[in-house]
Amino acid sequence: IDHITNDASFGEEIDFVVGLTATALTADQVLKMRDSKHHKAMHLAKAGLGAVAATTAFTMMAREH
Repeated sequence: IDHITNDASFGEEIDFVVGLTATALTADQVLKMRDSKHHKAMHLAKAGLGAVAATTAFTMMAREH
């Protein structure tokens, strides 16, 4: 298992997947916010959190590269 945890590319792949997932969830919340009549603030907050998660994941990936 040491060879898995010491492999830097494994960490980059995880960061990339997390970043893409967070980006997709952010886009989903933005679309839900557009269509919502009563929960715009909730969807905006979720989109903001998703954007922070995506930015963090991509930043971590760039630092490992």
